[in-house]
Amino acid sequence: MPKPPRYLKQLEHELLALGDDAMLLEELDGFIAGLLICPDLIKPSEWLPVVWGSEEEDEPAFDNLDHLNRGLGLVMEHYNDVARTLIERPDRYGPRFAVDKRHNEILWEIWVAGFEKAVKLRPAACRNSLPLTTRRRRRCQASSRSPMSTAATRASHLSNSTL
Repeated sequence: MPKPPRYLKQLEHELLALGDDAMLLEELDGFIAGLLICPDLIKPSEWLPVVWGSEEEDEPAFDNLDHLNRGLGLVMEHYNDVARTLIERPDRYGPRFAVDKRHNEILWEIWVAGFEKAVKLRPAACRNSLPLTTRRRRRCQASSRSPMSTAATRASHLSNSTL
């Protein structure tokens, strides 16, 4: 497995410094993947408050303008890195999962939670772009499960089988 870029450690530190409402790095990774697969362009001004955990507040909990610029720069660097990978080398994309080191378990749910947050920004657009067959979509609707939760379940099975 390739060594992660250096900026990710800094990004993780900046997100943690924002407090409990901000996303975790793995959640942000899933969120960015969800933003990028959405057929609608979602502007950063709409999705960044979700990252900072400040959707209902006027401003995120940054110490100062330098802190804001550092955090924003790192988030956008990760966004661009994931976008570049998905465009140029999609076979090289791999979600960033947390690992519970005590039990050596992969905590894929954090990534999926971030992905779902992105989908909730444009549910109709994302639902229509998911590669679900008509039969599966009907089965999902009949069982009152959303196609997105089905996709998230599929993603978790895929991620577990590829690790």
